[in-house]
Amino acid sequence: MKKIAIITWIFHNYGTVLQAFALNYYINSIKECQCKLINYDLNKTHLDLTKKWSLKIICNKIFKRTHLLLLKSICNYYQLKYSSDINRKEKGFISFLQNIPQTQYMHKKELPNLNNEFDYFICGSDQIWNPAFF
Repeated sequence: MKKIAIITWIFHNYGTVLQAFALNYYINSIKECQCKLINYDLNKTHLDLTKKWSLKIICNKIFKRTHLLLLKSICNYYQLKYSSDINRKEKGFISFLQNIPQTQYMHKKELPNLNNEFDYFICGSDQIWNPAFF
């Protein structure tokens, strides 16, 4: 049995998670292959399923340098208006994320230990080669 690990950026983003799921699913469909996603610390953006994302947090990230009261008011308004939709969407996202086979959570310093557990490593995202992320 060939053990394969995928290392990729995992953010709270549908495209990123779908890419990780699809690659993992395809590799696991190959006979004699077992694949897991590496769940590691990437500047506090690991697969922390307890982290609550909301429209307010997303708006604050987008407008973090803008301190206009109007923008904050708009975010608060939509947060209140659509909170049940946001919570339902968040639960669905977390549920989908749990369907991806993955390693236990680990810090970057622990990654070399995976050499003893896996035969191959696949880099699963084009963004890991983006120099702006280094």
